[in-house]
Amino acid sequence: MLEAVIFDMDGVLIDSEREYKRVELGLAKERGIPFSAHEQSGYVGIHQIVMWTEVLAKNGLEHMSASEITQTEEDRMFDYYARGELDTIAGSVDLVGQLCGSGVKCGVATSSIEINARAVIKRLGIEEMLSAVACSCMVENCKPAPDIYCKCAADLNVNAGSCVAIEDSKNGCVSAKSAGLKVVGFRNPGSGNQDLGAADLVVDDMEQVTIELLKSMFV
Repeated sequence: MLEAVIFDMDGVLIDSEREYKRVELGLAKERGIPFSAHEQSGYVGIHQIVMWTEVLAKNGLEHMSASEITQTEEDRMFDYYARGELDTIAGSVDLVGQLCGSGVKCGVATSSIEINARAVIKRLGIEEMLSAVACSCMVENCKPAPDIYCKCAADLNVNAGSCVAIEDSKNGCVSAKSAGLKVVGFRNPGSGNQDLGAADLVVDDMEQVTIELLKSMFV
């Protein structure tokens, strides 16, 4: 039985992955860090500190501070989240409202930090519709580990097996599936060529995702 739906934020509620790509490739160029668009796409859904730590180590640049680069990225993304032109993904915000109205709990599980997530949620006008918001800074291990989905399901006070996650990245799908959730993979062109093989079903358009479709995943 469907009790809750947990949405990823970046790439599912808003089409922000292009902005992440612009910011991250820009930071790499500013600091002389070898980092291609192809490499960047492999880190979609992963917290920035993990990405920058790995990228610096790979290139023998451990003398640079992954924490400082991450903070700069988070500051630039906050400016976008709080004041930029958000590109809402058609169907996603409406689906939150429909689920809430039908008695299905909704949550968000995002690799973004809490201040950025809260800024987006407020601007989308869905604060009162969400029963839980889990961010990577709240758990020990970020996606693709299951921690964030385990936390979000616990905060929703539901069994993970009665939840559906909606994700646009390989790392997010693996995270949710490992936590015991059903998974809808959203093939978002802005997220790059993601391997959504861990998902139970894949859609090309969020407007394809209806309450009836989500309930049918438990039949």
